[in-house]
Amino acid sequence: MLASWDISAMYPSLKIEYIVREVDTLLVERIGQKPSGAMRDAAKRLRKVVMPLLIFMLQHQFVYVRAAGVGVAEKKNFYWQKDGIGMGSSASGPIADITVIVGERVVLKKSEREGCNLKMYKRYIDDIFAIVEGGTGKGKEAEKRIERGLNELDAGGNVKVEGKAIVTNRTKKMGEDEKRIEFWDIDTVLGWSGVGATMSTEIWRLSLIFLLVFQ
Repeated sequence: MLASWDISAMYPSLKIEYIVREVDTLLVERIGQKPSGAMRDAAKRLRKVVMPLLIFMLQHQFVYVRAAGVGVAEKKNFYWQKDGIGMGSSASGPIADITVIVGERVVLKKSEREGCNLKMYKRYIDDIFAIVEGGTGKGKEAEKRIERGLNELDAGGNVKVEGKAIVTNRTKKMGEDEKRIEFWDIDTVLGWSGVGATMSTEIWRLSLIFLLVFQ
C-alpha cells in the first residue's frame, strides 16, 4: 500500500501551549541522550536559552498585511497573532515541524506494535508519504490507523490530517485513479506482474499546475 497524507491544519491551529510542551519534550530528551559531563551541561544550557526565546517569539507575533491600493493610498496593517504560528515567518516551518515530531514517533511505534509493517514513512513539513506492506486488507487498515493517530496528536485538535491510500494485490484489477498517488513532484504508480507487486515513478507536474492556475 502507498499512502499520502496532507496536514490541512497546522501553522495557525497549533496552540502556543502545545508547541511549548512538545519542543521542550525534545530538548529534555536531548539532555538525557548526552553523556554526563560537558556535553550534557551544554544541552541543558541550550534548553535554558531556546525555551524563553521560543515563548517570547510565540507571544509577540505581529503579522503584516498590505491592503489593496498603491502609493499613498496603500494601507499597511499589523495584527497581533495570539495563536498558532504566522505564515511566512522564516521560523514557522522548523517550529511546526519539530512540534509534530514527538507525537508522530509515538503513533508510528504504536502502529508497528499493532502489526503495521511500515517500509517507509517520510514527511516534508505538512505532506506525508508512506509505504506499508501487509496481507489482504491490512494496508487500508494500517492507513486508517496512522491517520487516526495523527489526528489525535493533541486533544485540542491542533493537527488535522486527511489522507489517500492505494492498495495493490494479485486479484484486484485497478483503475487509473486507484493505482497512482501524487506526492510533490512525483507520481507513483502501483501494479502487478508475474513476479509480484511493481512500483514505478513518473513526474507529477505540481509546480506547473500551480503556475497555470495562478497566472
